[in-house]
Amino acid sequence: MAIESFVPRQKKSERLTAEQEKEMARRIHRAEKRAREAIKGITAADDVLSRRPKRAERTRAGMVDRLEEAINDVWRRHRNDPTFKERAREAKQAWAEAEAIRWELAMSGRRIAHGEARKLAGPFMDEADLVQEGYIGLLRAAKRFDPERGIRFSTYARWWVRA
Repeated sequence: MAIESFVPRQKKSERLTAEQEKEMARRIHRAEKRAREAIKGITAADDVLSRRPKRAERTRAGMVDRLEEAINDVWRRHRNDPTFKERAREAKQAWAEAEAIRWELAMSGRRIAHGEARKLAGPFMDEADLVQEGYIGLLRAAKRFDPERGIRFSTYARWWVRA
């Protein structure tokens, strides 16, 4: 099944300004921070978050991956435990909010994926497949985007779509 079936039709007015991109990224960071604070002090989460990161995990994306692993671990172990149930639920909700904002940020760059796919499509490369790969690149870019580095999301996303 093509990813196009999950993605709504693109409208002309969906381009984000640089300030809107930064604000969305800040909202993602705030949701991630709420999730991290909700699981802080729970042994299962502390074990995952405090282990020494491998080289690939030293980036923002690596930190986000470890946080997701910790949240899922806490949810799996403590969702029925009355002591930690509420904190696990809060962390899961905050993480879901961050994912929803991340999806919205990524899908704001759909035109980038379509533009790059049009450039690369040829007799041996189907445009629909390239668009799907572009969407994967957009999701990776949304996960790794840091607004404090001074680069626009659309510029950063273009690099990930091409990668």
